[in-house]
Amino acid sequence: MVSAELLDEWRRGEGDPEVTVNSDVIRIEASNRTVIYRIGEKVPDMYAFFAEWPD
Repeated sequence: MVSAELLDEWRRGEGDPEVTVNSDVIRIEASNRTVIYRIGEKVPDMYAFFAEWPD
């Protein structure tokens, strides 16, 4: 899960420079690995979204 507040921060470019959000994809770049998550459905009763590995 990823909080909607954090997602909004990343979309505005106010988060860590290693994290980018493009449409429904979160990309996190580290020194030795890049991780990509797809933003999924909203979590019921929470201000958050499910995030999963893309196929």
